[in-house]
Amino acid sequence: MLDDGRLTTRDTPEEWLLYSGAGEVAKRLAAELGSDVLLNAPVSSIRETKGRVTVTYGDGQTIKATSAVVAIPPVTRLQIQFQPPLPPRFVQLMQRTPMPSKWKVLAIYPNAFWRDQGFCGAASGNLSVLEQTADACPPSGRPGILASFVSGQQIGRFSQLSDREQRELVLRDLEIFWGPQAAQPLELVIKRWTEDPWITGGYGITRNPGAWTAYGSTWQEPHGRVFWAGTEQSTRWPGYFEGAIEAGLVAARQATAVLT
Repeated sequence: MLDDGRLTTRDTPEEWLLYSGAGEVAKRLAAELGSDVLLNAPVSSIRETKGRVTVTYGDGQTIKATSAVVAIPPVTRLQIQFQPPLPPRFVQLMQRTPMPSKWKVLAIYPNAFWRDQGFCGAASGNLSVLEQTADACPPSGRPGILASFVSGQQIGRFSQLSDREQRELVLRDLEIFWGPQAAQPLELVIKRWTEDPWITGGYGITRNPGAWTAYGSTWQEPHGRVFWAGTEQSTRWPGYFEGAIEAGLVAARQATAVLT
C-alpha cells in the first residue's frame, strides 16, 4: 500500500506467476500423496453416525474417518447426499451462491510480441466479447500467451454460437487490443467453465440479492464432523490460490480438533 492509499501489485495475488502453470501445484501435491489420491471417483454421500463419517464415492466404495473436509464450489455441495441432512438455511444459502458465468481464453503465440513493442500485455476495454487481456507467459516470453475472459451476460449469447463463430469473435477482439499479429495465434484455447459439471462456472462466487443478509450467518458453520474448505470458503482472497490455502488451514485445524 502506498502512502496515498493506492494499492500496488505487491498487495494482490497477481504479484506471482507459477512456473509450468497453476496446474503444476495440484500435480506436485498429488505426487506426494501417491495412492491416497483417487481420480474419477466423485463423492455421492457423506453419512455421520456415532462420531464417525462414512464417505461413499466412485462405484459405491466407502471409506470411514473421524471427520471429512469438503473442498468444492459451494453450489456443488448440494450434489452430495448428507446424513443427517444439511440444515435448511444452509441449503438456501448454497442455492443462492452460484459460480460466476465465465470462460477463460488462452491465445498462444511463438513469442510475446507485445513485450517486443514495449507493452506488458494488460489491456481493458468494452469490446464485443473480451473485457481484458493479461500476459500469461513464462519469464522467457516463449511461448507468448495472452489470457482473457468471456464473462457475465456475454456467456449467454456467446455459448449459442458455433465453435468457429466463437473463435472468430475472440480473434477479432484480440486484434483490436493488440493488432493483426494477435489474430494469428498458434493455438486458441477456450475453457468453458460453465459447462464443467464439477465447477459450474468461473473463479470466485456470486450471491443472489438478499442471500447474505437472510442466510449468511450459516456460511462458516460446519455440519457435524464435516468441515468446509475450498477457495470460495475463504474470508480473504476467495477465488485465488491464497484463499484456497487459508480456507484449507482453517478446515484442517477444525478437523484436527475433533480427533482428541
